[in-house]
Amino acid sequence: MKFFSAPLFLVVLLPAMVAAAAPSPSPVYQPSQGGQYEPIKNLSDPYISEIGRYACIEYNRKYPSPTPLVFQKVVSGEKQVVNGYNYKLIMYIKSGGLIPQYEVIVYDIPWKSHRELTSLNIYHN
Repeated sequence: MKFFSAPLFLVVLLPAMVAAAAPSPSPVYQPSQGGQYEPIKNLSDPYISEIGRYACIEYNRKYPSPTPLVFQKVVSGEKQVVNGYNYKLIMYIKSGGLIPQYEVIVYDIPWKSHRELTSLNIYHN
């Protein structure tokens, strides 16, 4: 009495073994949101200061005030690679006679000459 024949093995058991060994697909597709924020190593880079100045100019353009915001200095920052770059900067901004710290996020696509001020808020650490 023969328990297995080669054709039976190839037709029935081999496909079942291959299907069981194949990786299962992920249950829900979630598109990538970009990389993690990484610290900016050189805060004195003129490009980083330019991003900070842009944030103040753009805010003043959108929200005119008798006491406009004036860029002072970037004190810390992070950069995230997305379809372009998100810059999250902590910086001193002069507002009237005060110079509080603000957190700004600027979306930058340098190869398309596109920048967008995403947020600008007083920083509470």
